[in-house]
Amino acid sequence: MFTAEKCGILVSVTEQWGLFAAPLASGFISSGSCNAAEGQVIHMKKKLYRHSLALLPALLSALCLISGCGNASAASMHLRKTEGTVSVSDAEGQSVAPAENLGLYSGYGVGTEAESYAWIDLDHVKLAKMDQSSQISVSKEDKALSIDVISGSLFFNVTEPLADDETMDIRTSTMAVGIRGTCGWVEIPEADVMRVYILEGTVMCTAGENTAAVGAGEMAEMTAEGEITVEKFSVLGVPDFVAKELEADESLNQAVKDASGLDVAGDPLRAYGDYLNGLIHRNQGKLIFAEEIDFEGDGSPELAVTFISERQGDPLPQLELNTYILRNGPEGPEELLRIRDGWQENGHGHGKVSLMEYGGKRFLLYYSSLAASHEDYVYYGSIASQDGDSSCWGSADAIINNNLDGSMDDFVGMKYGKSPVGENGLTLGAVEYSTLEEITAVIEKYTEERVLFSQDF
Repeated sequence: MFTAEKCGILVSVTEQWGLFAAPLASGFISSGSCNAAEGQVIHMKKKLYRHSLALLPALLSALCLISGCGNASAASMHLRKTEGTVSVSDAEGQSVAPAENLGLYSGYGVGTEAESYAWIDLDHVKLAKMDQSSQISVSKEDKALSIDVISGSLFFNVTEPLADDETMDIRTSTMAVGIRGTCGWVEIPEADVMRVYILEGTVMCTAGENTAAVGAGEMAEMTAEGEITVEKFSVLGVPDFVAKELEADESLNQAVKDASGLDVAGDPLRAYGDYLNGLIHRNQGKLIFAEEIDFEGDGSPELAVTFISERQGDPLPQLELNTYILRNGPEGPEELLRIRDGWQENGHGHGKVSLMEYGGKRFLLYYSSLAASHEDYVYYGSIASQDGDSSCWGSADAIINNNLDGSMDDFVGMKYGKSPVGENGLTLGAVEYSTLEEITAVIEKYTEERVLFSQDF
């Protein structure tokens, strides 16, 4: 005979049940709570064998309900679907074969490899999507759900606000984001940094002893030292694995647009996708502007993107501007031109980037001045009339004045032009301006359409 106790119910089965004993015993694996009266005894003896057989189906059903009462909450987490190579491990670290709608229990881990993604359904109203090369673990206790992002990025969309007694946190070992009826994503760019981007709703971020509220259209960067920085982000900052979810759900994209002003699915700049996100992360600077501009006047616009960052100069800090001009071709974005300029912060200078027009084309003017001792004008654009490749892009005119007293000797002017050589190529030529009148004429031939960025330094 064996005995087992579950939820206050004592079950005693005699050896006469033989093969029935093992199935009955399997009903006592998990723990939980039931409504049965504590101390109630079900006792089946040998002399009642024939009469008890009639009760066996009902008893088996009761035991199945008892065994399930402890896992009902945890079983609501499922690996809904996968794409590419995805791995799953249980709470003991043992590998579990991924499958559609695979139950995920507290302590389970999920990992994705390159070009691989995983969708996790949490309580039917919470969706999480893992980006490629990401790793998470899940835990749940009663109505408290936690997702530990170990590496990579995770999209989340809570379609119904959580009840007052429910919590959902996305965290690392030292930072946490509290989610309630929210849509956005988190990323772990390095071990001690966590970033959260909110598309709809509001979250509470915690890093060390500090907390901050982050709303739609805002992102927060948190560090293990407890720092939290909140700022706006643009549609260009939305990675492809998130954008695809909004592109596939028109109502969600509209809700995000209403909440944050970001039309992720409808913005033409999204065509540049993760290439732009790579630029943003590589430059580690603030995005100043990103705009499609028809530089060549051929009806086919290019994308101009500018970042500003502060570098440690010698002896003074330096503001560095990086502008990229891109074209989205059949094989993806192509970098046509990169402009880099540095302004030393000494309290006496001024710089700006302006959109200029000349001859039906548009150019970027990088202008800087330093008190009464230095002045630069550099005009960047293309010499091509239609979809010129990178060899056609560069500085069209550059003028430097090292003394603003009007002396012509202090001006250095260079005109960069390109002349055809045969049918298959261009060659760079340079002509030096020789008179003040020529230099003045160059500056005056360009018409400023608008200032894209301006700052004292």
